[in-house]
Amino acid sequence: MEKVFDLLATRIFPELSLNDLEARGFAKSDASQALQGIRFLGFVTRDGKVSDTIRILQLKGEEKEKKLQEVIKS
Repeated sequence: MEKVFDLLATRIFPELSLNDLEARGFAKSDASQALQGIRFLGFVTRDGKVSDTIRILQLKGEEKEKKLQEVIKS
């Protein structure tokens, strides 16, 4: 998950799919697991649209940690 979080912290995607992750070096199985994880957290919808909450990954330091904890708890 750290690798996908790093990717999403540095780039803005209107949509995200397995192909997008594979094109950025993820193995097919890793891309699938990463996409499921970020869907579970609400960063990407079932149809691949990136939600506004993904901006949390672009925050830095304690603010990012606090917001991620809130997402995980919800």
